[in-house]
Amino acid sequence: MALVKCEDCGHDVSDRAQSCPKCGAPMPKILKEDETECPFCRTTLHVDALVCPSCDARKGYTTAKGRIYGKAATIFWGIILPGFFGLLWGVGLMTSNHFIGGLVLMVIFSIPIVLSVYRLKTGPVWYKAE
Repeated sequence: MALVKCEDCGHDVSDRAQSCPKCGAPMPKILKEDETECPFCRTTLHVDALVCPSCDARKGYTTAKGRIYGKAATIFWGIILPGFFGLLWGVGLMTSNHFIGGLVLMVIFSIPIVLSVYRLKTGPVWYKAE
C-alpha cells in the first residue's frame, strides 16, 4: 500500500482508496490498456463495451429524444436523409426562381450533416440512459 497525493487538496491518501477522506474527491483509478471507466458511475469496463452494467449508460454517436444512435443510424438519420431532402427541396426551390430560399434550405439541412460527420470522426461518447 502506497500513499499518493490528492489532486484536489494535496492530502496523503492510500492508493487503494476510492475517494479522499479529507475533501471527498474521487481518486483516479489505474486502468489497464484495454480498460476504460464509465464517466457516470466510474465502473471499470472493457474499451469495447457499449453498455455499462452498473448504471445502464450507453456508448453511441448521437442522441435524440432519449434514444442513443450507433454508427449506422447516425449515418442514415444525420447524413443520408438530410442530404437527400436538402438537395431535393433546395435544388427544387432554386430552379423555380427561389434561389435564396433554396440556398437557405440547403444550409439548414447541412447542419445535421456537419454535426454527424464531426461525431463520427471523434468517435462514440457515453450517454446516460433515461
